[in-house]
Amino acid sequence: MTAGNRVSVVCCAAFGKRLRNIDLSHPIWIVRSDGNNPIIAEFRRAKKGDITDFDSEPFADLMETINEHHWKWVELKVYGVDGDEIESVLTKYGSCTLTRIEGGFVCSRSAP
Repeated sequence: MTAGNRVSVVCCAAFGKRLRNIDLSHPIWIVRSDGNNPIIAEFRRAKKGDITDFDSEPFADLMETINEHHWKWVELKVYGVDGDEIESVLTKYGSCTLTRIEGGFVCSRSAP
């Protein structure tokens, strides 16, 4: 799997310093918040990662935008969204397997 096939999505406004532990070799979408903004700014100053920040919105709407930009994704790591909500939204993008991780889920699907 190439870096372009993986995307991380952080919907947790209080994720903050934990952002430093996320793999920066693939695109990361991070919700803007008082807790996340300083780390987003830090990454940008250091030119670390492919970071997209966004205002809080329903996961279904966010996923449409992410899929427009990264339609070849085969692995989506999502932090801060309930698993039931993820599963119901992601069925629109094909069959996927959800695996629980600390603070979220990984959705794996075959190539689109």
